Amino acid sequence: MPLPTSTQQPGQTLSIAQALTIAAEHFHAGRLEQTEGIANIILQADPQFADAYQLLGVVAYRRGEHEQADRLLTRAIELNPSLAEFYSNRALARARLGRPLDAEADLRRAIALAPNFVDAMVNYSRLLCEMNRGAEALELATAAVSLRPDSVPAHNQVGLSLMGCGRYAQAEIAYRRALLIEPDSVHTLNNLGNALDQLGRLDEAVAVLKKAVALDPTSVESPVNLANVLRDMDQVDAALASYHAGLALRPDMPEILASLGSTYREQGRIDLAVEYCRKAVAGRPNSPELRSNLLYFMQYHPDVDAAEMLRESRAYGELIVADAGPVEPHSNSRDPDRQLRIGLVSADFRTHPVGRQILPLFRLRDRDAFKFICYSAVFRPDKTTELFRDLADGWRHLPGTGDDAAARLVRSDAIDILIDLSLHTAGKRLGLFARKPAPVSATFAGYPGSTGISRIDYRISDPWLDSPGQTDADYVERTARLPKSFWCFDPAYDWPDVNPLPALTNGFITYACLGHPCKLNASVIALWSAVLNRFDNARLRLLATPGDAHNYIATQFAAAGVNPARIDFVQRQPREDYLREFARVDIALDTIPYNGHTTTLDCFWMGVPVVSITGRTVVGRAGLSQLTNLGLSKLVAQTPDDFLRIATNLASDLPALNEMRQSLRPRMAQSPLCDLSQFTTDFQQLLRSLWKTWCAGQ
Repeated sequence: MPLPTSTQQPGQTLSIAQALTIAAEHFHAGRLEQTEGIANIILQADPQFADAYQLLGVVAYRRGEHEQADRLLTRAIELNPSLAEFYSNRALARARLGRPLDAEADLRRAIALAPNFVDAMVNYSRLLCEMNRGAEALELATAAVSLRPDSVPAHNQVGLSLMGCGRYAQAEIAYRRALLIEPDSVHTLNNLGNALDQLGRLDEAVAVLKKAVALDPTSVESPVNLANVLRDMDQVDAALASYHAGLALRPDMPEILASLGSTYREQGRIDLAVEYCRKAVAGRPNSPELRSNLLYFMQYHPDVDAAEMLRESRAYGELIVADAGPVEPHSNSRDPDRQLRIGLVSADFRTHPVGRQILPLFRLRDRDAFKFICYSAVFRPDKTTELFRDLADGWRHLPGTGDDAAARLVRSDAIDILIDLSLHTAGKRLGLFARKPAPVSATFAGYPGSTGISRIDYRISDPWLDSPGQTDADYVERTARLPKSFWCFDPAYDWPDVNPLPALTNGFITYACLGHPCKLNASVIALWSAVLNRFDNARLRLLATPGDAHNYIATQFAAAGVNPARIDFVQRQPREDYLREFARVDIALDTIPYNGHTTTLDCFWMGVPVVSITGRTVVGRAGLSQLTNLGLSKLVAQTPDDFLRIATNLASDLPALNEMRQSLRPRMAQSPLCDLSQFTTDFQQLLRSLWKTWCAGQ
């Protein structure tokens, strides 16, 4: 935080000015107690000395005492309302308090008082980045560099603004310009490491960030950023160690706690993931982002039921709606039969399960009845992104655009129905939906769940995920059901052929679960162990990161009586290698409370039957929906005993199991799961029904 120069007034003694200078030197050297002590001495001599309150305020900010910083800086402004630095510094405290609009007002005032105040311009640009207004941030940061070409913070902020717009290669250039001015700038090295991470140059990122850690072992951001890259490299154990190193420096920092939660999830420790996310929310309860992460992780925890999910969803929704402000009326024509303009918002218009799910809708839709406008939050476009661009009737690039500006864009496009395709997954833009820029809104495809936002009218589901009249009260949004399936599986990709049943030549059954390890928990492991213990030589293949995750999982199986030597671990791998894994699998075992979704569909297409068990929440009814649509509801268990019976009976008749294996792909091809044309028709009819409801004023 920049300190102001002395605001010495006529009649003040030189000793106070000298004391102020000494206090500022202590502050810049990180000696906060000495700074605070001198500031209090100054106030004893002159209780109206504004700069002393300013000093105490910036000390409080540096300690993370943001409410105290706000109070002290407000007092400084009351005593001297004409000094731009006071407003700029108070803005930083208010931003950390979750008051971005107040912070923005302070920064506007600071720049109005001092139009060439580069530090305030940099602070304002940083705030705009945090508000997802990257384009505005870039303009301001570029102006700051023009005013002060030798300013390392200004060059850094240009880079951060470019990052917010998804322009990582240009951000790297900005950071390297800053390093030409100050080669050992730890902050710049951290930013450069982040840019290299996004560019996929992970080894270079690690080298840069290790240099930052060595230069300043007291820097919190360096070990945290290093941990982020290590996690991207699937070096989960090393990432956890680096996060904990950062936490040792700042034990109460919510961002580190949240990152630890995410990393424990990668390790399969959903209990610790939820625990750390709860700690992060407790440290910053007004953060929608932290609450969103908690909501997403809670779905995987076996002790969380629908009622608790609803409570947490409402807490998140109320917070983000309050931040969005009031809704303006919509002027869309209430013609129930006219062509509809459908807006789709996603970070997954790319090679991704959601992208594969919705691409058939773009190809097969009735273009006379529906226009599709994409609001893309994709940061790394690929060939599938280009397919979406070609098939869409309009394309809007959201990175760098804040929620208010994005909402204005949706309104200017006269969107009738706006559809969220992410819920609480990465790249979500739920703040846009909280502003309700279209008369009708819905959420779909990310996963069958709830956003918690009351201003989203509908969540799209199906009759098996949400039996009519049974689960409607579990969600904030109203449930709108497709008639058959939530999922649409497009087989138009390169798939290996289905091979004969591996057990016929192996002489033993191979069970497997190739879903995310966060879906494992004590109940799942106990259930699967009971299955394995029915056979002397059955094996189990699991997806898990190397290291402690393997040891943790193996220890739990051993406690349940299964020799860990019977478990084969598979690492995350390219899609082609992942699909070849199914050639080694006889039967897949589903997880609870969060069933397999896309992975289960992949199993079916590769000839692998899935034994599922129905859970208490909607993500635990995916197996029921998919297997029912496949005509194999006999593989759906309602109790652990049912699951054990089904899984062992399947393995006890190898000829019948091989026959099922060979028939699964053709069965699936003829099922609602692969009827792309009917799915598109059903989806369009559902959209038309939602529109007619709005037109009727209901």
